[in-house]
Amino acid sequence: MALSWTGSTKAVTRSQSGNYLTLSLMVLAVAAVVPVAATAQAVPKQAAVGQTIAEQTAPVPTVALNREQAVLLAEQRLRAGDAPAALLVLENVITYLGDSHGVRLLQSSAAQASGDLVLAAKAAKQAWRLATDRTTRFRAAQMAAQVAARRSRKLEVKLWLRRTTQNAPNDRVRAMVARDYRIARRYDPWQRRFSFSLTPSNNLNGGSSSDVLIVDGVDLEGVLSPDAQALSGLRLRAGVDLKYRLKPTSRSMTSLGFRSDITRNYLSSDAQDLAPDVRNSELNYTLSEVSISQKRALAARPGGGTAAVLSYGAAVGQTWYGGEDLTSYQRLNLGWARNLAAGKRLSTSATVESQTALTSGSSDSLSWKLGGRFGRPMGNGDRISFSLGATLVDADSINSTWRGLDLGLIYQIKAPLAGAQLSLSLGLDYRDYSAFDLGIYMAPGGRQDQGVRAGITAVLPQIQYMGFAPVLSLDLARRRSNVSRYESRDLGLGLSFRSAF
Repeated sequence: MALSWTGSTKAVTRSQSGNYLTLSLMVLAVAAVVPVAATAQAVPKQAAVGQTIAEQTAPVPTVALNREQAVLLAEQRLRAGDAPAALLVLENVITYLGDSHGVRLLQSSAAQASGDLVLAAKAAKQAWRLATDRTTRFRAAQMAAQVAARRSRKLEVKLWLRRTTQNAPNDRVRAMVARDYRIARRYDPWQRRFSFSLTPSNNLNGGSSSDVLIVDGVDLEGVLSPDAQALSGLRLRAGVDLKYRLKPTSRSMTSLGFRSDITRNYLSSDAQDLAPDVRNSELNYTLSEVSISQKRALAARPGGGTAAVLSYGAAVGQTWYGGEDLTSYQRLNLGWARNLAAGKRLSTSATVESQTALTSGSSDSLSWKLGGRFGRPMGNGDRISFSLGATLVDADSINSTWRGLDLGLIYQIKAPLAGAQLSLSLGLDYRDYSAFDLGIYMAPGGRQDQGVRAGITAVLPQIQYMGFAPVLSLDLARRRSNVSRYESRDLGLGLSFRSAF
């Protein structure tokens, strides 16, 4: 095989032994860059097509290079600014003397220097495939991320940065890669969030913890049907949240969004024995919505301080339950947030949502929600947040018309415990149904529910994969009601994953 460059007398061929490359080069170029390990060989008698008579009669110096010498030649040509020469040598090394991780990395560098970013990306990906340990995988992922950035392939950049952090040699380098990832995310108009969790639960259907109907402490001698009682099993949840950021202005940012969540339930053998007529698919739930939102920075306060951020948006969506249409909805929301002094943060929100029933099992409704949250750091570096919310729901059905309050507390512990980052949560809520139809008669005084919930979440950053850390959660909830059908206990143990940066 012979390759040549127009306007020069350079060529590369394979030696007879197969372990060397025979290179015909300009004498000064060879002398300048190649530590010659073999004596010059005779020039083939056949003249190349297009050579002049003088070129046919003049001897062309040749040298035989082994693999290491050929790679060294390519490195020196690249450093000298002759990327095409380096690429030609490397192409022949790969063809005749074998492929390797290091050769592909060098090929990617030379291709970038020559402006061939497609070849540079291909070579970097091949270097990743040929990598054999953390160090070589780290170098290949670094190179691939660099090429993807030059090609403006923002999703590829983030993928290769995650592979880079997975193979980073130490925490310092890992932190630098995380910083680069945050920068890449800032310039990517797409925001992608994926969620997945698997949770054993003793109450998949939101059923009652009692098997009899009791109203205001009076036993009505009514037995609840099996499907109205708590059914245990396994719950799988998966979701995708996509946002596309339009070109921002100096003070505002507008985003288009799509969100979809699915919940799949699998009844335990005990639940199947209790309610044999209930199928898993009857408990499945799906939600999909599209949205538009904008964040706008307000004028800073006189005398300095952080400007508040006003957010507002709209969404339309639909829900399905048991594989059947449940409701369609339209939502408007308004929010305000400001970072205060000493790490404190205050935010408020207001939401109005209209739901249209798509099945006889639900009713049209209009709900209003107001909420506020305040967070502040503690002296030891921990952080605590308080939330307060109020809800008013007006529906076609009196059994879906209610008003309520919700209190919440989240405490985040800064110091890891056995390598885990812990956060604790506690919540209280109250619902009042001024009128409630039991089917046989109206509940005296309506229906009142009181709920309490508590949870602990542990993030395990020490065993993260590609920047995703496992999250273990334990959630307990207890609801009391003057109508026993709506009393419940729920215990859930969950496993999910969260991005570490």
